[in-house]
Amino acid sequence: MKDIVHGCDQMVRSTHARQTSHAGGCAGAQLGARALAVAAELKHGMGLTLRKTCRILKRFCQLQISAGAWRKPFQRMAGKLAAEEGAL
Repeated sequence: MKDIVHGCDQMVRSTHARQTSHAGGCAGAQLGARALAVAAELKHGMGLTLRKTCRILKRFCQLQISAGAWRKPFQRMAGKLAAEEGAL
């Protein structure tokens, strides 16, 4: 989110510790940790297909995302989990 500070007319951007991108518009849309965890549990924990996972998330959580859009977040999650597993 961008705002102009009144008085000095400088452009500032709000950030959050978990924010991974400063993109705006559609590119600024991000999946939250809970949404990713629920999707991972549906797909990997319960063995549902990605299409069924997407239908469930759309119907019950009003989260509309295509099956192909889950590939990158799942890859990032797998990389983080593999690093943690290696550290054990």
